[in-house]
Amino acid sequence: NVWSHSDPAAAAAWVTAHVGDSEEKRNAMMDNVFMNWAGEPSAMLQWAATMDADTVRAAWGQIVSFNLEYTTAHLEEFAATADAAAYEALISRVDFSDGTAGRMLQLMPDDMNVSIERPMQSWLTEKPEEATEWVRGLPEGARRTNATNVIVTHLNDTGDHEGAFAWAATMPHWC
Repeated sequence: NVWSHSDPAAAAAWVTAHVGDSEEKRNAMMDNVFMNWAGEPSAMLQWAATMDADTVRAAWGQIVSFNLEYTTAHLEEFAATADAAAYEALISRVDFSDGTAGRMLQLMPDDMNVSIERPMQSWLTEKPEEATEWVRGLPEGARRTNATNVIVTHLNDTGDHEGAFAWAATMPHWC
């Protein structure tokens, strides 16, 4: 759409004001606008913040897809407003060899239910003491259990069966 290229804020405002009959249609049109606006993520997020939380989450979803550098440079802002789908997209696209894994996992909200296996594996490989200390500090719940499972698998794979057993024993409902 030419309008979303030349004036994405106006195009987004028009979609918001005039496409209310179908949420699916509105979301598809907003995705198109956001896709074209992803080159200016700061402006897009600023506009989205004037709307609602769903619009902000949709904006982050597009930024993760089209402007990964911005996302990794603004992980704090991302963590405060992104949803599980945006986290899943980020996890699938980021090269965790640069230390991003630990930072991203530390910023992730406790109630975020996403697969953390890939970043956790990377963090365990890069900085195992830091990663395991972080897991020890997590509150009981799905994220701690998921992270502990990754540690157990990692330790088993590296031949530390005693360590894997010790970590497995810390999980609730372990038998």
